[in-house]
Amino acid sequence: MNYPLRHTVTTPADPGAPQEYDEYGDPIPAASIETYLDFEVQLEPRDDGNAQARLGVDPTEVDVNGLVTKTAWSTLTLPEGAGAGSSFKVTFRAKSGVLTIGAAPDDQHPKTVNKIGEEFRARWRSS
Repeated sequence: MNYPLRHTVTTPADPGAPQEYDEYGDPIPAASIETYLDFEVQLEPRDDGNAQARLGVDPTEVDVNGLVTKTAWSTLTLPEGAGAGSSFKVTFRAKSGVLTIGAAPDDQHPKTVNKIGEEFRARWRSS
């Protein structure tokens, strides 16, 4: 199953603009432009399927293997800036939660990534 994700990139509207302050001397946040990068991933649990039945396993946290399957850009890769530590709201196994991207395997060949997608490790936590 594919899961849609959205990565937000915020850039200053005018990077050369001087910092402005209000009447109390507090900085006024600079105007910015938000760009949304939509993409889809496949998520598969890394457990053996019986993890929830084992004692001591928290069913609200699931380690998953991910694969980027659809993007609006030319490669099947995670968006720039959406690497390890990035979080996304996603409904997984019919429960709302947060997916936090972990490390990607180092041995991914660029031709394989372009053909089938970039792999990554992640953890999903219900919310």
